[in-house]
Amino acid sequence: MFVLQRYIGFVESFFKNCNVWSPHLLPFDELASEVRAKFRFAPEKSHALLMKSLSVCTVDIRSDPPEQRVVAAHELAHAIMHYGNQTKMIRIFRIIQEGEAKTLAGHIFAPDYLLEEYIRDAPPFYEASINYLAYTFGVTYDAMRERLDEFHRKYAEKFAIVTNRGY
Repeated sequence: MFVLQRYIGFVESFFKNCNVWSPHLLPFDELASEVRAKFRFAPEKSHALLMKSLSVCTVDIRSDPPEQRVVAAHELAHAIMHYGNQTKMIRIFRIIQEGEAKTLAGHIFAPDYLLEEYIRDAPPFYEASINYLAYTFGVTYDAMRERLDEFHRKYAEKFAIVTNRGY
């Protein structure tokens, strides 16, 4: 988990150094360039080709824009943290890498410092706040729900969100 926290810190610092204070202005392309990666939008299954010199993150253009944004963040997370051929790994390592990429992707499309700003304007109820934040950050409801759950676990006392989840 410590290594993942370092990647999260890198992403947060990068966006802050770019002086980004609006979710729609998050410079995914600039972050990709910083880690020697590029995006490719094509009508094929999303994936990342991860090499030491350059990684290519392919995003399926047939999916809707919020899903594309989540997938782009996920594939970019792989490019930041991993390299090699995941299909040749044993299953448990693939599961670990997918979990790491999913967590880091949440911080790419909704960094803590931005989520903290926008959550103040969110409705006080869990489901309504997810809808508001998913729309604001341009991502899917499910992706924002997972990101908000993680955020809430981290900052439970600072931000009171009325949930039906028992916390």
